[in-house]
Amino acid sequence: MTAPYERISIEQVARYPRPGMGGPARWSFTPDGSGIAYLASEDGGLVRSLWLYDLATGERRALA
Repeated sequence: MTAPYERISIEQVARYPRPGMGGPARWSFTPDGSGIAYLASEDGGLVRSLWLYDLATGERRALA
């Protein structure tokens, strides 16, 4: 016996990022190797900002 499917609306689908899109992306080391620049969303949404992670301190900050 299979479980019944639950219908979801297009609004519910659009509210969530596609699989693999929720986490940081486009990683790149800084030219001096001291940090990693990447794209990420603070709230888990689809709009991403450019972030810098400092490898020495473990701090991250938004660049744009």
